[in-house]
Amino acid sequence: MFTFIDDQLNKITMYRLTLYALTFILGGGFVLSLFGIIPYNPFAILFSVAFLIAVSASANWIFSKAFNAPTNIESFYITALILAALISPPTSTTDWSYYALAFWAAVWAMASKYMFAIGRKHIFNPAAFAVVLVAFVLGLYASWWIGTPEMLPFVAIAGFLLVRKIHRADLAISFIVIALLAMLVPVVVSGGNIFTSLLRVIENTPIIFFACIMMTEPLTTPPTRNLRILYGAVTGMLFAPWVHFGNVYSTPELALLAGNLVSYSVGSKVKLFLKLKKVEMIAADTGDYAFDTGKKFSFKAGQYIEWTLPHEDPDDRGVRRYFTIASSPTEKELHLGVKFYDPPSTFKIKLMNMMQNEQIVASQVSGDFILPDNKDKKLVFIAGGIGVTPFRSMIKYLTDMNDRRSVVLIYGNRTAADIAYKEIFDEAEQKIGIRTVYALSDPIGIPEGWVGERGNIDAQMIERNIPDFKQREFYLSGPRGMVVGINKALQNLGVETKNIKTDYFPGFA
Repeated sequence: MFTFIDDQLNKITMYRLTLYALTFILGGGFVLSLFGIIPYNPFAILFSVAFLIAVSASANWIFSKAFNAPTNIESFYITALILAALISPPTSTTDWSYYALAFWAAVWAMASKYMFAIGRKHIFNPAAFAVVLVAFVLGLYASWWIGTPEMLPFVAIAGFLLVRKIHRADLAISFIVIALLAMLVPVVVSGGNIFTSLLRVIENTPIIFFACIMMTEPLTTPPTRNLRILYGAVTGMLFAPWVHFGNVYSTPELALLAGNLVSYSVGSKVKLFLKLKKVEMIAADTGDYAFDTGKKFSFKAGQYIEWTLPHEDPDDRGVRRYFTIASSPTEKELHLGVKFYDPPSTFKIKLMNMMQNEQIVASQVSGDFILPDNKDKKLVFIAGGIGVTPFRSMIKYLTDMNDRRSVVLIYGNRTAADIAYKEIFDEAEQKIGIRTVYALSDPIGIPEGWVGERGNIDAQMIERNIPDFKQREFYLSGPRGMVVGINKALQNLGVETKNIKTDYFPGFA
């Protein structure tokens, strides 16, 4: 069942799935209100959603023009829907408290993305920042009305799918565990029933929505697993309502802002506006895009980055993608390797038609798919198709640094014409001894005199080419089906799970 779910999730980008998840939650609230299960007028819920979208869209357009910054349609929709889940729908057409709270929350949420940003990267979760500011200035508070037993099934389903899609269970679990422990402290002290109190917290607080929807916003999330766990734990500790600083007691939104500061202090602070320098076709339907960074920025070979390319009438996959940085940290230009499939997405159509000096936005360097610190560790890189890009980055880095590690690359493609970056791998073999084994799976695409492997990469091919495979650490990157299959094959060969690393993109599509 999970395989089917993952296959379907992989067809949707993270941001589009977030929109669907929020729509599902609010739609669930609408249905429950129709039957009188929750105390809101169904048309008030619809009105609240429409009002917040309208104000958010208008404010976002104004600020984007004022700051001459590119805008992202998915971004303000997501923020507007989150606010609709936090702010109770109006009780009447003259509910002026609702109008003030909703209007200013939407305006300040959009403003935070432009005005409260360092290096063109916003620090705080926009929705959380907005409701905190309105609470302090106007004394109007968000109710988090989706944190009820009746709404829990909708929130849990949507949250589970989103967290599974973006592989952020580490963050969600660390937050939930610490938050529950912190909130149960008064119960333990008073000798209350821990199990009953635990159920009450899960059912009657927005803890699941907070963990799965709010905390997983990419731009305010740390880039690596250990830092995400730290972020979740710190925010969870502050989530408990008994935590206070002077007369200010913690609320979910205040806890998130404090967590955002922790995340910012340890996370990527770079948002780059890159200009296209040149494009080179490096394989069949595969281009290498070289961008001028304008300044030096730090990343580790093998990490990925979020790319935003605004264009008209985007399809369901939106205007943002996550791609590995194909270049080495030693190179001046930032390289992006892209395979174009038929039919291409609107994002890739725009990419194909980019002209020299046109701009793309890159931000949020992330990922743990990097070289180990132990240089004596023997490595195997296994790539399928364009999944070779992190290895292009790593191998180019090792070559430039004259870092002579024991590395074997097994690189699978359908045909010889699909092989990308061969000159990089040939150079690495000559200069530092990295061996590359090429494998072609399509008999028709195998040229005469081919001396590489034939067929799909499997256990036998690995054993044949790497006799000491049990002494090595494996890095797998490529289509999900290939990565899952090779992962299982390696485990069947006796390779320990801790010695297998798989590449992953939260918005892969």
